[in-house]
Amino acid sequence: MTEVWFRDPISYMNECAQLLVPHIIWEGRLLDQKAIDAQAQIEMHYPQTAEYRILIVRDNSTTVELRRGFSPAMPFAVYQTWAYDQDTIDDLEDMLANPPGEDMALCSNPNVAADRRPVYGQEHRVMVTRYPDATGTLGRSFLRALQRFQKDYPEVIIHLWGSTSFRACFGMGFAAADIEPWTEARHGTLYLPSGRRINYEQGVQFAQWIRMLGFSQNELSTVSKRIQFNIKSAQWAGENFETNLKFKTNGHDPVDPNSHHHLPATAVNVMSQQIKAGEGDKITCDTCSLFAACKYYRDGAVCSLPDTDGAKLAGFFGTRSADSIIEGLGKVLATQANRFERGAQDEEYSQDGLDPNLTRLGHVLVQDGEKLAKLIDPRLAAAGAARVTAFYGGQHIHTDTPNSLVASVVHELEQRGIARDDITTEMVEEYVMQEHSRQAIDVRSRP
Repeated sequence: MTEVWFRDPISYMNECAQLLVPHIIWEGRLLDQKAIDAQAQIEMHYPQTAEYRILIVRDNSTTVELRRGFSPAMPFAVYQTWAYDQDTIDDLEDMLANPPGEDMALCSNPNVAADRRPVYGQEHRVMVTRYPDATGTLGRSFLRALQRFQKDYPEVIIHLWGSTSFRACFGMGFAAADIEPWTEARHGTLYLPSGRRINYEQGVQFAQWIRMLGFSQNELSTVSKRIQFNIKSAQWAGENFETNLKFKTNGHDPVDPNSHHHLPATAVNVMSQQIKAGEGDKITCDTCSLFAACKYYRDGAVCSLPDTDGAKLAGFFGTRSADSIIEGLGKVLATQANRFERGAQDEEYSQDGLDPNLTRLGHVLVQDGEKLAKLIDPRLAAAGAARVTAFYGGQHIHTDTPNSLVASVVHELEQRGIARDDITTEMVEEYVMQEHSRQAIDVRSRP
């Protein structure tokens, strides 16, 4: 589950108040520019009995939390804030490994201002800010690294600040993220709980999601209702984005943002209507023709319908994120290919004949190569049993053996001016990850 915060509600505080949104996050610089008192804003709109949490992110490497009865001069908590463009990965890992709320000396240091000093006993939250655009290769690579940090430090609330992507916020296992629902709503755009963006007039094609959140198509013609829809959509995604739910499409089962165990009412069918799958379907959600009817559809995910390769890969890698699985499978494939090449060389000079273990490894390499190729471009037909189809350097490469596949990678590296004797396993792995991540982005951007 991902804790959901709503960002900079200058123009949609009324909608937040109507839904009693409990988590509000502000950029400190914006508050200063607009002379906004974040606490006064929320207390002016919310009932006196409503509890709330406010985070204020500033450029001085701290984030303060305010609640009722606290103030900027005496905050509820002060969290460490890591910025991609000014801090190092070592700095981030140090923040994750050392909770400041457990350091009595640090928390009681009188020489540090209250808005810079952690509060003893506060939760261990680390804000991650100013990272590269998640639609680019560098940004996706960073988010995958951050995903690994969250898995390594499950007790830490890694808070991804400033994203506009449901797949980044809710599909990678981060403990907290924030969304700004107003800008898209103002231009007629809805965030579906699955992460897909649509114009509100297309809502009739995605009626299962509209009805599930308790809205009608006619209501969404107003900006205010679209803002409320986007808020509820993000709350649902925070609870359920990484869960396969056969939710009921009729009626409304409201999301409780304070519940850690809330699940919507479920039905029997995973499809809201029966549609025949076509060639290339049931591999990745973004390229599947069943996306409008499938309740398991998630933006940027592999297919998780029962008995599909995607479901098995998601179980193996512990994520449905297609980018993360492509990276992981690429690393596995590179390691297998390197082992196969070494084994083939040893077998050539061996007096013991063919090695059955090497033969089995070759078969596994073929199968994994096919899976990787399909994830990168689901339109690829399945390769023959004795052939591997791969994507290297932007080209389809059909090879007769896994050894030829490795040779293709080595050839590409040699073309870049690297001597064959200098090519290492790490270089092969890095090449596979870079090329497959780039190709995954290219495929998903095609109309």
